Amino acid sequence: MLDLLFFLRSFFPRKLPCGITEFNCWLKDIIRLSGLPDNASTRRVAAGFITMLPPGLGYLSIRKISNALIKAAANQVAAEVIKLQDESKQLQEASKEVV
Repeated sequence: MLDLLFFLRSFFPRKLPCGITEFNCWLKDIIRLSGLPDNASTRRVAAGFITMLPPGLGYLSIRKISNALIKAAANQVAAEVIKLQDESKQLQEASKEVV
């Protein structure tokens, strides 16, 4: 029942954090909702997300923030996959030129 209530409350706007303690509680709820790891990278992206919000926006649902963090994590993985594929292609082309 508690998880259902948490899930439903995630759709409603919440005040953005205005202190370190509030930020930690706010981020804990977002991490719980998103399933992302609680590490420095997640904290940095969440803090950066707040700074990119337009002026006058003091309330936002943790659902939207959670989705934005999941998208940022997916973008990071996708960029790495593309980079690895490009490097592999360059190695293959270099080995063809040597032969």
